[in-house]
Amino acid sequence: MLSKKEKSKVDYEHKLQLRRIIIEKLLLGLVIAMVAFFGQRLLKDYESDLTKNRFLLSQRLEGLNQIRSTYSNLSIFAREVAAKNGEMPAQLRTKYKKGIDEFVANGNRWAVLFSDKFTESLEHHVMFHQAIAYEHAEFDLSHWDFAKTVFASFDNLTRNALHTQALGEPQSENQSVFQFDLLEQGKTNAGDLNTFFRKNFGKWKNLSK
Repeated sequence: MLSKKEKSKVDYEHKLQLRRIIIEKLLLGLVIAMVAFFGQRLLKDYESDLTKNRFLLSQRLEGLNQIRSTYSNLSIFAREVAAKNGEMPAQLRTKYKKGIDEFVANGNRWAVLFSDKFTESLEHHVMFHQAIAYEHAEFDLSHWDFAKTVFASFDNLTRNALHTQALGEPQSENQSVFQFDLLEQGKTNAGDLNTFFRKNFGKWKNLSK
């Protein structure tokens, strides 16, 4: 049998062990609570970021769709002008100019969602079509292949924006697609648009040789 002193010692050690178990359980509960708290916070932040990214993706897709749709109309109008070998009836001229205005409006509306380089490229395409629609540059069947190359470059521009800016997937630009040579900054009047058109038509002819 244990003596009174030994029994007291055993009881004391048992109480210490119980206290240790209780403290460990409390600490474990605190750790679990902290992990749960910060885990929920991280999850909420992740869900918030995911929601923002999904919203931006949907907006960029909608923007690209509208930009491509209005540009498609400009391509149709240019084709009609070429088919008439440069002649432009008043009704076609009105539709063409209105189409350019709609394209510019869409570009401005969605510009905040895309890079400066992308929006600047849209402006170059606007200058190309303004030169035709406002009859600042000669445009007939002899320029049609040049126009088709310009349209292909626009298609590549928007496809690249889709992959790199909307979907976040890296994609190298197709170097074979035509790139506009620019005029000095701030030059967009009638004479300058004609110069812009002729300069790039000449560049295209040299590249096509």
